[in-house]
Amino acid sequence: FFFNQSSVIMSRKVTHLFRDNFTVKDIDKEGKAFDKVSRLSCTSDIHEVQMMLDINMDIYPVRLNEEFSVLIASTLTPGTDSAAEAGEFNQRMEESP
Repeated sequence: FFFNQSSVIMSRKVTHLFRDNFTVKDIDKEGKAFDKVSRLSCTSDIHEVQMMLDINMDIYPVRLNEEFSVLIASTLTPGTDSAAEAGEFNQRMEESP
């Protein structure tokens, strides 16, 4: 049996559209607009992306110079593409019509 790793990689669908690590450079630079939400100014490590992110600090507290990862995917179901995810989300995990 011959195993070719590149054929396995080629057969998988690419679901990750963007992935990078970000560092918080500033928090609420222009002042706070909401009580629990802060606006983060962030810079990425790999792609040198500048991102403004509004985040609920009660749920996900972040500090200056803290690092976090961002992953944007086309689907949350491994091995499928977004076209296969037609319909509405069913919380009971039943098939929707």
